[in-house]
Amino acid sequence: MFFTIGALIVSSIVMPQKAERFGNQFADNTERKAVFDFISHPAKILPEKNEATIKYVSGNQAFIGGTVYDLQTTGIIGNRVFLFDDGTVGAVWTMGMESPQFPDKGTGYNYFDGSSWSVQPYLTIESARAENPSYTAWGTNGEAIASHSCDQGTLVLNMCDEKGTGDWQEITYTSPVNCNVGWPKITTSGINHNIIHLLYLAAECTQSKEQGNRLFYSRSEDDGTTWTDVILEGTGSDYYNSIYPDSYVWAAPGNGVIAFLCTSSWYDLFFMKSEDNGETWQKTVVWEHPYPFFDWDSTLFDEVVWAPDNSGDIAVDNNGMVHIVFGLTRVKHPEPGNSFVFFPITDGIVYWNENMPPFTAENQSEALSYDNLVTDSTLIGWVQGNIPSDSIVSYRELGMSTMPEISIRESNNQVIVAWSSPAFGYGNGNVILRHIYLRSSPDGGNSWSNFCDINEEISNFLDECIYPVMSESIDDQIRLIYQTDMYPGTAVDGDHDWSDNTIIYYSANADEIFTGTNGNISEPGIKVSQNYPNPFKKTTVINVTLKEKAGLSLLITDITGKQIKLINKGEVNAGMHGFTIDATELSKGVYYYTVKAGENSITKKMVVM
Repeated sequence: MFFTIGALIVSSIVMPQKAERFGNQFADNTERKAVFDFISHPAKILPEKNEATIKYVSGNQAFIGGTVYDLQTTGIIGNRVFLFDDGTVGAVWTMGMESPQFPDKGTGYNYFDGSSWSVQPYLTIESARAENPSYTAWGTNGEAIASHSCDQGTLVLNMCDEKGTGDWQEITYTSPVNCNVGWPKITTSGINHNIIHLLYLAAECTQSKEQGNRLFYSRSEDDGTTWTDVILEGTGSDYYNSIYPDSYVWAAPGNGVIAFLCTSSWYDLFFMKSEDNGETWQKTVVWEHPYPFFDWDSTLFDEVVWAPDNSGDIAVDNNGMVHIVFGLTRVKHPEPGNSFVFFPITDGIVYWNENMPPFTAENQSEALSYDNLVTDSTLIGWVQGNIPSDSIVSYRELGMSTMPEISIRESNNQVIVAWSSPAFGYGNGNVILRHIYLRSSPDGGNSWSNFCDINEEISNFLDECIYPVMSESIDDQIRLIYQTDMYPGTAVDGDHDWSDNTIIYYSANADEIFTGTNGNISEPGIKVSQNYPNPFKKTTVINVTLKEKAGLSLLITDITGKQIKLINKGEVNAGMHGFTIDATELSKGVYYYTVKAGENSITKKMVVM
């Protein structure tokens, strides 16, 4: 679904989206329809944006898995990458390869042993169809995955005593109150990660119809044999008509403190915090929804509400202070029923910590407007550069800059935030592609560094980069995974045909990120253009500019690294030189071309259609 936007503005394009209310075993049968309304809300210019603020920080990237099923979340992701104390890393994602019904859907899993990743998985962890995995450490050297059954209305726990090498033991978790349960988030705390904490939703409960979806907190101290299930005070039917899937996420526990965030466009943004490993809880509302007890049939408002866009994350620092990030959107609900209006190119990543007051305004619908946010304080992320009048693809009701993640560096409380945003200068045909951006704070959120683009690297030039998930803690490395696709949007929502998606692991030196060091924009003695056109069917041209005389060659390889073609021009003079590639010599697919001039080499990606 494509939306035309102008340079540096949030326009008045609106998008009614019809969404089921997550009943019927949490079904999300979404019918999307775009309309345009240029009167209902004026354009708003964001703070001045300068491309020079972007730093391109090089890092290590690894292909750790793939999936054809491409909807990793409808809002929050979180809790899918874990950095263990010994430097090993585990990662999970929803994986399905057999479109369109995906009988094989389940958890994709891979493990980094400190030197390399395992072979990319082709089988999922669960014994039956599952989705929405959440991952954590468990026991002295183990790991655990929580997901939900696609067909049974139960949770599935897979636990392994020896991370990366042991066998998975599967436990089926059924509702203690005769409900369909799903959408779990798991974390562990205590000595040797021996206390398991679960958040999950329960629906279609026979005992109570007071709340559409009920958020349960569950704790086990005996490896999942017995559980204590409660609806925490502040989350039940006295506060909200329903809690939605993909709207909550755990922070990394530490020093007995555990916390989770809950956010939606349709109810309060709040977090709950426990300082005694989940025995007692305190709720804090960060943004109060102007229409409490929102109901799809009876709560109607034609005014535009600035609201969280359903994506967000939470972290707890070494002092026990909570830090939160979330995406920004605008919504209204003018008619009864499940259809609603949102503005898909509202742009902003919002930051908050416990030293700040809640977001309030005389008109609470404007509490998150740009007029009430402070650039480089509460507004810390936005689209960089002047995006031309081109097109972007909306991910459901998520904003233009969205899917934020936040982590804390253990040694000194430095904060880092990652998110996905349209990238100036990067396109695939008529659409703008997204990159993953990082921004850091060296002083606990008081000041913020330059923007860092991690996808200026060669392998991402034609990729839509989405769904970033960071490890919940940081040592000397930044670690995250994300998903790439050649086509913006999702096949699940009908934006394009089913296609292969890649799960990428990225790591980089933390000091380069926190100091804003520019690690990857220097190209001494050589400049290499992106091939044009790209993708191409007939021929494409690559221009190379040399500062001095050098031996010049171009090597084409496929995605496996196999050499396909070598063009050697020998020693050439300084100035511009061109290479022409004929598509008839290549099969359809993705290729890399490496231009070498003397001791310098640069690699970029091209696609043959």
